[in-house]
Amino acid sequence: MRTLTASRRRSLSLLTGFFCSILLLIAAAGHSEDPRTQDLRSQDQRTPGQRAFDPRDIRPLPQDPDTREDLRFDAERRNEERLREQTKRLQKEKEVAPSQLEQQFRQTPVPLGGAVERGESLRPAPLDPKELSKEDYQGLVFLELVTAPETLTLREKARMFRELDEQRRRVYLQTLPPEERRRFLDATGERESPWYLQDLRAPSIDRDLKQFGFRFFEAVDPAFLPDRLAPVGPDYPLGPGDSLDVHLWGSIDGRYEVTIDRSGVITIPRVGPVSLWGQSLEQGRETIRQAISKYFSNFEMNVTLGSMRSIQVFLVGEVENPGTYTVSSMATILNALTLAGGPTRNGSLRAVQLVRGGQEVADVDFYAFFTAGDRSRDLRLQAGDTIHVPMAGAQVGIAGDVRRPAIYELKGGETLADLLRLSGGFQSTAYLRKVQVERVLAHQSRKVIDLDLGEDPRADEPGLQFVLRDRDMVQVHSIAPVKNRYVMLKGYVARPGPYELREGMRLSELLLRFDNLLPYYYPGFAEVLRMVPPLYQPRKITVDLAAALAGDPAEDILLREHDEITLFAREEMEESAQVRISGAVQDPGLFRYFEEMRVRDLVVAAGNLRRGTFRDEAEITRFEYDARGSRTRQILINLEKALAGDPAHNIALHPDDQLFVRTLPDFSEMATVRLEGEVRFPGEYTVGKGESLGSLLARAGGFTERAYLRGAQFSRESVRLMQQERLEQLIREQEQAALRVSSEIAGGAMSRDDIQSAQALLEARQELLERMRETPVTGRMVVRLAPLEDFRGSEYDIELFDGDTLTVPTNPRTVMVLGQVYNPITITFSPGKTVSHYLNQVGGTKEDANTREMFIVRADGTVLSQNQAGAGVSWDRENFRWVFGGFNNTVMYPGDTLLVPEKFRRIHIMREIKDLTQIFYQIALGAAAVASF
Repeated sequence: MRTLTASRRRSLSLLTGFFCSILLLIAAAGHSEDPRTQDLRSQDQRTPGQRAFDPRDIRPLPQDPDTREDLRFDAERRNEERLREQTKRLQKEKEVAPSQLEQQFRQTPVPLGGAVERGESLRPAPLDPKELSKEDYQGLVFLELVTAPETLTLREKARMFRELDEQRRRVYLQTLPPEERRRFLDATGERESPWYLQDLRAPSIDRDLKQFGFRFFEAVDPAFLPDRLAPVGPDYPLGPGDSLDVHLWGSIDGRYEVTIDRSGVITIPRVGPVSLWGQSLEQGRETIRQAISKYFSNFEMNVTLGSMRSIQVFLVGEVENPGTYTVSSMATILNALTLAGGPTRNGSLRAVQLVRGGQEVADVDFYAFFTAGDRSRDLRLQAGDTIHVPMAGAQVGIAGDVRRPAIYELKGGETLADLLRLSGGFQSTAYLRKVQVERVLAHQSRKVIDLDLGEDPRADEPGLQFVLRDRDMVQVHSIAPVKNRYVMLKGYVARPGPYELREGMRLSELLLRFDNLLPYYYPGFAEVLRMVPPLYQPRKITVDLAAALAGDPAEDILLREHDEITLFAREEMEESAQVRISGAVQDPGLFRYFEEMRVRDLVVAAGNLRRGTFRDEAEITRFEYDARGSRTRQILINLEKALAGDPAHNIALHPDDQLFVRTLPDFSEMATVRLEGEVRFPGEYTVGKGESLGSLLARAGGFTERAYLRGAQFSRESVRLMQQERLEQLIREQEQAALRVSSEIAGGAMSRDDIQSAQALLEARQELLERMRETPVTGRMVVRLAPLEDFRGSEYDIELFDGDTLTVPTNPRTVMVLGQVYNPITITFSPGKTVSHYLNQVGGTKEDANTREMFIVRADGTVLSQNQAGAGVSWDRENFRWVFGGFNNTVMYPGDTLLVPEKFRRIHIMREIKDLTQIFYQIALGAAAVASF
């Protein structure tokens, strides 16, 4: 009996809880987060010793470790069967290789299963998951999150389900197929709500609000700041530091770049100083013209602003980065505030003060800019200006179904109508009969005030005049998502979905008016699911659909609001009759039976006859039933006459009839066989039924002088398919064994050295499995060729079949030595030399070589092992003589490969895996040897 150590049990408990938390959080990530999800996350952030009670902590499994271990291994076997079934089904749907699908299933945990707690303490275990190898880690996760839930009964799963909260229930139910979900809900004593009762509650309000306007300052865009070389208007005030470009032509030519000095004066050559103090750009142009006119006449002039001056301003108060800033003379209050990072979260956006010369010259409300783009109060700065951002005033939040939910600053005396204007107004889905205000009573408590604004509130609605206070939280709920005055049509109909419920609407009107009936619908009955007041319990009404469509008032019932009507296909409700055809037809199999179906109809449905059909006779097997049981009767017909329409032979078929079409005796389809390599006339040949390999070689002219008959390779498609099937089965068995080994390693029952050895072996085995998946199966058969006169009529002169291939190589004149030797290489062949000779050529075997398991892969694909050779005398069937001295005296031939495997440490848990791992190792080396040709 297998036992579990206490350390292992604690480790599995910790890992199970850890993975369950992760899986549930990932699965819930696609849903909107509510406080329950936040609570769940906060629980998962606690240390294991501090974790609060969670539904995952229930203990449904037996406490006895031996019993649980037996359950685990039984469940593992059942799970393997489930994986194979799912692999076959999804392979057809997705066209994915079976190995990829199986790996996908093994790495996909079941959310509810991962929630099963084993009943041990949740305190930290001494086993650190980081110390496990990747393979052990995956194996442990698979056993605990996938296999373990299979041991639970449906009742135990139902009990766990009832302990879960609503969101976790929804996550788990989404992983189940519809039919399994219905059975599961039946076991829990619960039912899925009808379609019109699901999600009736209005969505919760997101209270995670941001302060309005502050996102504007989160990223400073340099393009927003004024460009020092940007064009300016004629009202630009000139000042010290501004540069002017004066261009003159006519009686005086010249172009001068002058700068206004600290006194507000520029100096123009040949004119002298000109004072521009306190003037605008337009006024400065006129002043310059007048100054030049004193000395010159008949001239033209153009004065433009070169580069603008820089000014210093101060930003103080609730600013992210208060201080002195140098800005362009074109900068405004908003430009400077943006450069400083904007106000802090405590700062005001509605009362920003501009102080100039010790006097407040502006009080700016930036909400006008953020809501309507109005920058009329965003004044241009002057040198020495101070921008002061005071503390924000009263603030209120508005959340829910408004266009711009946020936290807004009040200036005082604003009403709900004012707040709605700031937030963009109500959404069309807002429920106005209950607008809720959560108010803080200063230093005391909170209270809730409900405002009824009516269905279409007017501007003078009393509720809109509700005066807001600091820290008020306005919540605008959504209307309920439930729909009214319609019914739902489902099932086998042309246009399933909701339909408007008209006054006096009956079932027939719903189906006929909208052309909802499909061919082959089931006329026997339809189902109407109706919620019956006053408790609105579901009631299923069955009506005769054919009678309802014919206008029978008893069956053509009046529809009520929220009725759910379901129609069915005839195939769903009636077992369709079938007939079978087999033998020499293009598409044999089962076909649907129709009234008055005859032999010729079935043959045509099967794609007509194939070549080589025996037309004189076909056989019909008919099943006849009566009170005593069933019996069969054979009916012989002339197939030729049946196809010609002779009623005596083209008889009417009955349900379950089976027609067998015979093939002509000794008829065979054209078969092709390919000869490659050292034959005189290689190529693709057509062969007749029963033709042998020797006969074909004679037709191909025999072998060339360079042919190496010992290394011939013969492959057959049917053999390849069998080899492929066996290889896939072997891979599946080895993967299952690896999971068992991983669980043993995780259990801590092995020494540290044994664990390291087992992990290394598992890694090597995984690599070999990957190689085996990638290595193509050739379908090779051992065929020993000989000179044609000796080969014909021998035991290897086999009958040929379609797709056979024979490849005759040249003499490689080499021998390969691979595995645990000091220098694994290819050696030139020496006639008559033995294994000992070739081992000496590569330096002998290593210390970890398993010399008792050495074997030779002959060029023809046969294998000679140490066990076959024995320790004393063995028969050399190549040269028809006895060989003395055992395996080391075995003679090797060109193309042979000597394989020396590694010596494996015997670990008790590896008994099942050691031999097969070695087989994989040998097969991989053998494949390399074959590839050398």
